[in-house]
Amino acid sequence: MLLKKITAFRLVVVGVAIMALAGDFSIYGEEINPSNATALENSIDSASSAVESINLFGFDFYREITKDNNKNIIFSPIGISSTMGMAYLGFDENGREHLKKIPHLVDYLYENPFSLGSLEYSKAFSIANAVWPSVKLDIPSKFIDDCGKYFNAEIIPLDYEDTSGAVHRINDWVGEHTSHGISFTMEDKFINALTSIAITNTTYFKEYWKSGFNKDATKLGKFFTGETSIDQYMMNEKGLMSYTETQDCQAIRLPYLSGKTAMIIILPKDATRFKVFEQNFTRDSFIQISSSFKEEPVDLELPTFRFDNKIDVLSAIKSIYKHEGYEDFLSKSKFLECRKNIITNIAHDAFIDVNETGSEVASFTILTAMTLGYSYVSEYWKIFHANHPFLFYIVDINSDLILYIGKYTGIFN
Repeated sequence: MLLKKITAFRLVVVGVAIMALAGDFSIYGEEINPSNATALENSIDSASSAVESINLFGFDFYREITKDNNKNIIFSPIGISSTMGMAYLGFDENGREHLKKIPHLVDYLYENPFSLGSLEYSKAFSIANAVWPSVKLDIPSKFIDDCGKYFNAEIIPLDYEDTSGAVHRINDWVGEHTSHGISFTMEDKFINALTSIAITNTTYFKEYWKSGFNKDATKLGKFFTGETSIDQYMMNEKGLMSYTETQDCQAIRLPYLSGKTAMIIILPKDATRFKVFEQNFTRDSFIQISSSFKEEPVDLELPTFRFDNKIDVLSAIKSIYKHEGYEDFLSKSKFLECRKNIITNIAHDAFIDVNETGSEVASFTILTAMTLGYSYVSEYWKIFHANHPFLFYIVDINSDLILYIGKYTGIFN
């Protein structure tokens, strides 16, 4: 076996995916008689279809927000999809038809609605949803029931005239569900006295590596961003690891302690063409790689990294929409049975910390609506030195659901 080594210029993390161990897919709160094969198969098919829909949306969304962005990125596809799914439930038929034009956004709510609240995740991952209507809003009971049915959402009325109190209450909720990893920074455009409703989602993941990195082996090295190099602490480890490669990239899967989650890192072989690589890396590319891992001796070098980012989801969705009538969709569709309620902002904050012991990731998505009219190195070792931009995914192994997608380029906001 010949020595395989990459001359790398930058490292990019495109995605994090959390995976659960292979096995039967589980549905929370629903006992299915094994003898009823049809019911079992239908449940599995519905869950698998929902997971695939969210994963496909994640790749579409990643491609959109990275077109003109070379900085680090991290986001949760299921976090954004859950928030948009709850909004979908509040729209009239006109609004729903427009949302259906956004590929894969909430496919699981169309013909045979599937409850994301019934998905079973690794204990290392948690997700929470809440709807915050104004105390003055006459909210339809069906919307409340459906948000609970499909997303296990809490309904928490707020007095938005007490703006600071409303923000404080939402911040407390976010902190409770993200181990205080994210704090919502209030801006007038998000929440003020005219807010009629807010819809929120949080995700949180924390787990130790199955085989941790030796801190004494972490050394200051060079990370190549494509244009220059920066000083970067690099973790080092040698051993048998899940490894694969294609003509264009190398990939490694690093399991976490529970054995139910893993981080998959995709490292392009030609670091000078990272932008082309990431824009052409598809869900099919990911499936091909994730299904071809095998144990190989690997000389691994991986940076420690910690960053956060904020994403304007509303602008990204507008770019993905690619149909006429987007503004009419916002202004003429009824939201919560009233055209005076208009969605004004959708934002996504996310945070990730990767070090020698493990990983911690959190995300927060918020959608707000306001009253219409107001704006607001031996030869046998595979050399995997992630010293230039790479993609990473944290995935649920059992369901294949991609919980987080991001990239690390060494370029901070």
